[in-house]
Parts: sequence; structure tokens; C-alpha cells
Amino acid sequence: MHSAEQAIEHASIVITATTSSKPVLPNNKTLLEGKLYIGIGSFQPTMREFPDALYSLTNHILVDGIDAISESGDVNDPVEQNWIIKENIIPMSSIVTGKSQINLGDTIIFKSTGMALFDAVAAQKIYENSLLKAIGTKLEI
Repeated sequence: MHSAEQAIEHASIVITATTSSKPVLPNNKTLLEGKLYIGIGSFQPTMREFPDALYSLTNHILVDGIDAISESGDVNDPVEQNWIIKENIIPMSSIVTGKSQINLGDTIIFKSTGMALFDAVAAQKIYENSLLKAIGTKLEI
């Protein structure tokens, strides 16, 4: 693959992990629609990984902590530009606890600015759900 367009064309999940100051994904609504976007880079207000068009495809942004509003350009810029209202910035803990829900198949943005506690809680929840559903692979080491 030679371009971001080719890399995400048939993807369902797109993960960005850069310190770019400008979006690294194409600004093409048709190409961006209906995917899950996970941004784990751009941890400062001057950094952006996601293109403007992505915000017109969703009504909310999931974050690992509300501090993401001031910490990441991928959250701060859309709020300042009124592409997303502050009330639609949803902490991931609300999803994990069932207080908020997302619709699979929608365009979903999750912006992480790094929180080890969230990683541990999410891993525990995934593990518990896999036990309940009897799925996964247990490795004997």
C-alpha cells in the first residue's frame, strides 16, 4: 500500500499513532464513513491526526478522560470550531459502565491521550466478557 487512502479503503478500524501537527487521514467523507477511529497519538493541542470531514460524520467523540478536550488538537479543535459540542465528548468509562451507548456501524471516534488506569479497566472488562462468552484462546506458558 502506498497511501492512506489505500490503507483505510476496506478497513473497519483505523488506528493512528503519530505526533503529526496536521491530519494524516484523507479528508474524504465517503472514504471515512462507518468506521471506528482510534487516535492514540496527537497528545498536545498543536497536534492533529484526524481530518475535518471525520467530525461531520459523528455526533460525539469518546475519550479516555475529559482532559482530552484541552490536551489534544483532535478534540480541542472540533470543539472550538463547533463541529462537536462539549456535551458530546463522552468518557469511555460511560461506555464501559453502560451509562452511554454507541451504535456499531456508525462512524465512531475514540481519542486517547493516555491513561494507564483506563487500559487496565478495559483489559479487565474484555477478559471478563470473553470468559462469559467462552471465547478467546488460553495460552499455557
